[in-house]
Amino acid sequence: MDASASLAEQLGTPREVWIARSALGRVLGKLGRDNEVEAQFVKAADAIETVASKLRTRALNHSLLSSETVRAVYKALGRQPPLPIA
Repeated sequence: MDASASLAEQLGTPREVWIARSALGRVLGKLGRDNEVEAQFVKAADAIETVASKLRTRALNHSLLSSETVRAVYKALGRQPPLPIA
């Protein structure tokens, strides 16, 4: 799973980075590797913010940032997702 996330980073595909890093964070959490979990979710959040910054319509931006999967990443970090564009 880490290899797929690394490949997505090399390819410059933030959506796939976010999905892979989020999944890896959840798996590591279930394995009790808590010291590695936060780093994965931080990378996922960074990728989410990259995707969100490229969405030019308010509806798409709002849809992404209010989605359950995005909210789960920020919940794992103890943070709120960024506000949608105005």
